[in-house]
Amino acid sequence: ALGGGLNFLTMFLFGLAGMLAEAQDRSRPESTLAIKALAFFDLLTSQNAGIQGLVFALAVCMVASSVDSLQTGLLSVLSKDILGTTLTQVQSLVVGQMFLVAINVPAIIMASESTKDPALGWNIINLFLVADLIALSIAMP
Repeated sequence: ALGGGLNFLTMFLFGLAGMLAEAQDRSRPESTLAIKALAFFDLLTSQNAGIQGLVFALAVCMVASSVDSLQTGLLSVLSKDILGTTLTQVQSLVVGQMFLVAINVPAIIMASESTKDPALGWNIINLFLVADLIALSIAMP
């Protein structure tokens, strides 16, 4: 119950901040928000460097934790269920590391390519924003 309440409060505050950022953008003579999903970060432009650094650190932690959970789940499914073999502890570790490399190398290549194509970069950011919002909305401790 406590976890659900904290998740609700977090989502409510981020939604409220997004609506305030949209209202701020509409009050300007010319809109500066190219992507409405990033409206929250528009509010940070008027904040001092300490607040911006704190928000950046928390955003990185949120993304890193969701990526870590995704990788752990994928590796667990691939190494145990799909292989369907009984592996020793060392073999299981090696297989898990191979799957980790197989997942991370394409992700790194895709991330580096997204810096060359801005449209692809924004699509990837939107994908992660949606994934984080879904994870925050449905995850109950």
